[in-house]
Amino acid sequence: MNNNEKIFDEILRDIPVSLNCQLGDPFQKNQWPDTKKKIASLEKSNHKGPVAIITKSILTSSQIRIIKKSRLDVWLFLSMTGLGENRTVSIEKIKNNYLQACSNLKHVIIYIRPIIPGRNNSLDIVLPMIKLAAAGHKIIIARGYKDIHKFGTPLFINDKFMALLNRHCKQNGVFLYKKTIFAVRNILSNEARPITRISSKKINFIRAIGYPICYVAGELVPDKKNRGNFYPWTRGDKNFINIICSQEPKFDKLKDSSLLSLTLNGIPLDCTSSWFGWARQIKCTINCWYCIAAWNPDSSNLKNVGCNPSDLKFLIINKKNISPKVKLVIKKIDELYAGGNPYTADARFKLIWHKKNFTSFLKFQDELVRPITAEFWPSLSCNARCCLCPYRVNKARQDVDKDGSLAFAKAKIVAKVAAELAGFGVHSVLITGGGEPFLNPNIDKIAKVFKNNGLQLGVYTNGTVANRDEQIKNIVKLCTVAELKLLFVVDKI
Repeated sequence: MNNNEKIFDEILRDIPVSLNCQLGDPFQKNQWPDTKKKIASLEKSNHKGPVAIITKSILTSSQIRIIKKSRLDVWLFLSMTGLGENRTVSIEKIKNNYLQACSNLKHVIIYIRPIIPGRNNSLDIVLPMIKLAAAGHKIIIARGYKDIHKFGTPLFINDKFMALLNRHCKQNGVFLYKKTIFAVRNILSNEARPITRISSKKINFIRAIGYPICYVAGELVPDKKNRGNFYPWTRGDKNFINIICSQEPKFDKLKDSSLLSLTLNGIPLDCTSSWFGWARQIKCTINCWYCIAAWNPDSSNLKNVGCNPSDLKFLIINKKNISPKVKLVIKKIDELYAGGNPYTADARFKLIWHKKNFTSFLKFQDELVRPITAEFWPSLSCNARCCLCPYRVNKARQDVDKDGSLAFAKAKIVAKVAAELAGFGVHSVLITGGGEPFLNPNIDKIAKVFKNNGLQLGVYTNGTVANRDEQIKNIVKLCTVAELKLLFVVDKI
């Protein structure tokens, strides 16, 4: 193992990983043997990073003992919907389970979702859980529920109830967090891990796996000077980097989570909100009435996901052991990163061209977010009168017909607009609008102006304008995308 491999291997062992937390429960009878194997594998690779295990099970003394004896930094998240729910497990067992775990393990966190109307969204239900947390490790994470399959819409804790939770948690000496990443980062920071200067080893590692970053005022940020060709900066990526490099999280009100995804031998490797998922997906046997699996379409497509994070070095350094199919994918991605055409790739790779927006988004500088694509209307005149056209319905077509000066964009205006769009950070222009673009006699010149300003170009047309062959040839050479729009309306059969 060369020096770089040693450095990368050391850092990979710091990656936070979750075990069997996607479908099924890690402690249920038919899953626990696999969970034990994963724990043993992480121990063998000398894994140092946090290991998350989320469960609704009542742990046996043997299970707690195995976790305690392991050399892993296990974070046990006990999911409680409500201590008063009607289950085969008594309230007393749930309480004893939590307190026993607290007395044996370093990190035990109560995980709640007080969002089910009339079931668990009242203080009567939640307050006993707060008092239980106060008797243990004093940490609660309160989350909403984004999946729409059960309730038809995402559910979130309203601000008023969250404020109420926060007040009672403070009164009982309990720390309340909205996201797991916030809890983990703050707890790790409280464990004598203050941020000084991030080591050059970790910076080199982050760059090696594809992130063009630099160190600015105590924080890793996207490198604006050395752009590189790979920057899928989602919030998941940001959190992933934060926890590796011991950076503070950014608190926000956003309700989505993002993914960092890789593939090893055809197995998806996902890191959501900083946890690298390693799971054997199986049917859960706890059978809670509110279980998301019953309404989740993915629950019928069970699979193995992820791997021991130490195995990721095969993606970073040693590609010879990767399957031919994955090698081909990596080759295509490498070609794309080297300057290929973003519009020929899968949509998620388009993130590569959106670095500045994601940087501003992650820093919560919304005012700096720029449009990626702008629409330009070279013509408001049209040779068709489609019955469904909005410009026909709202009378806009009549205005154009009355005033010919509104019909076509002037060339001098185009030059100014193109320069301003490019300077503003726009990447591409879509020539479309309320009319047929090819009716503008200067359409090819307009397209060339945009292209000369470094903008990707796309054109819509209904394809019915005659005597435009030469212009079409010129524009096609400039375009990234050309789309022929055909609309058929059948009134009667």
